Amino acid sequence: MGKTAVKVATALLADKDYEKENYEETFFINRDNVEMYGTDGWQ
Repeated sequence: MGKTAVKVATALLADKDYEKENYEETFFINRDNVEMYGTDGWQ
């Protein structure tokens, strides 16, 4: 998300075209995969 935000901000400051909608790939953490990610903090 940070990289996308910087790209958009740079385009805005340079008065260039930019994507008005940006989608980030996400995934759901549940009891089947939680051991891969842990429960003691944010990703």
